[in-house]
Amino acid sequence: MALSVPIGTQVSEMMKAAKVCRSIYDAFFSQYDNAPGRLRELGQLINTYAETLEENEEILKLRSRIHPGHKGLKQTLEECTDFLIKYKIVCDEDSHGAKRIAMKAVYALDQNHVAKLDRQLVRHAMPLAMYNSNLILYGTVRNSG
Repeated sequence: MALSVPIGTQVSEMMKAAKVCRSIYDAFFSQYDNAPGRLRELGQLINTYAETLEENEEILKLRSRIHPGHKGLKQTLEECTDFLIKYKIVCDEDSHGAKRIAMKAVYALDQNHVAKLDRQLVRHAMPLAMYNSNLILYGTVRNSG
């Protein structure tokens, strides 16, 4: 007895498989979306946030204040750093072994995690900018009055 599977299900599964194949292909060969390039971009973004947070801490210590989202941003940066450490071999130009190849493929399949980290970083940007703007306005009003 043959098991019947609706044609739509087969097409749907083939589409999903094609998307996975495309992600893996891009991780290796895409000019703009390859794994090492994307990981370097994420690393640069993390460094920018970390430097900003550090400078912010130094400035706010002078006023005995701390940004209310400081703890969450610091935790997100730690999660991002752990992610980069996991995929460090992907960015290592001197490494050409099987592990580097495998990690590129794994990275391509881990795009939901990459998107989650991106969303978390973006979610922290606006409150940090608003808080800093309020401090500037507070200082301006206080100094002019």
